[in-house]
Amino acid sequence: MALRGIPRLASLPTTIGNWAEQLDKAAPGVLPWLQDFFASVFREFKDLRSRVGALESVSVATTNTTTYTSTGAFTHTWSANAVGAYVRIQAAGGSGGARASGATGGGGGGGAGSYAEAYVYRSPSTTTTSGSVGTGGTAVTNANGNAGGNSTFGNLTAYGGAGGLGGFGSGTGGVGGAPTGFTAPTGGASGATGSAGGNSTVIGVFSSTGAAGGGGGTANAGGTGGISSSGVIGGTGGTGNGTQGGGGGGGASYFGTGGVGGNGSTTSGQSTGNAPAAGNYGAGGGGAGENSAANPTSGAGVDGIVIVVEVLA
Repeated sequence: MALRGIPRLASLPTTIGNWAEQLDKAAPGVLPWLQDFFASVFREFKDLRSRVGALESVSVATTNTTTYTSTGAFTHTWSANAVGAYVRIQAAGGSGGARASGATGGGGGGGAGSYAEAYVYRSPSTTTTSGSVGTGGTAVTNANGNAGGNSTFGNLTAYGGAGGLGGFGSGTGGVGGAPTGFTAPTGGASGATGSAGGNSTVIGVFSSTGAAGGGGGTANAGGTGGISSSGVIGGTGGTGNGTQGGGGGGGASYFGTGGVGGNGSTTSGQSTGNAPAAGNYGAGGGGAGENSAANPTSGAGVDGIVIVVEVLA
């Protein structure tokens, strides 16, 4: 049987000379063909070796990531060979508001903290950079919600979201975090059905305001929290029963949705506002629902986060 026109040899040759003689007898002209074939294979391997060598000589930057989630101040110590870092900063969310038993309407949802992202160049003489992680607004009873704290890295700052209104005002949702000079997304208004909170707005290539909280309902559902710049939907408003209104949903952050508002109810313990899920850094808490039997509690806002991705030389 022939392979590509080469007949099978009757007996295997034992020396190079014998190989050449037997091949030439079996198929005249096959020897030059084989010489050309192996020369071509040699050229291809030589080219492949050259290409692999070029790839091995390319310097690929590596990274080192440090994530800060503990609230309060921190000090980032730079790696010795770091030339800079991509820094992502999320401020904390505000808590929802809560109204006293017998007051009309659910509390407003808390606003989400703003988000900022930037590349920071590192001076060779810089060994450390100070920063801080904002604390989420704490839950309240019969009070306006608490604002979330700012998060920082060096001279970069992301701003915390405001708390939703409750005991000392209408059930308007808290505004989203925004730097001075920028218009913060508006909190949803209180109404028979609360209105939705304003969505995040992009204020730079890599920064955005926080989404606002939804307004509390005065008879029916609370409003939905605003949408974040990453497209996350805000927390849904609590349900109403036609008499008692639900609390507003918390504004969504870059990292996750806001807390769900508490439900309107005539039964004690049924109107607590919800905190966002763990990991939804910077999202606002849900407002407490209207309750004629007890003073309900709102949902807390979520702490911020700072992520430092060093680029190593």
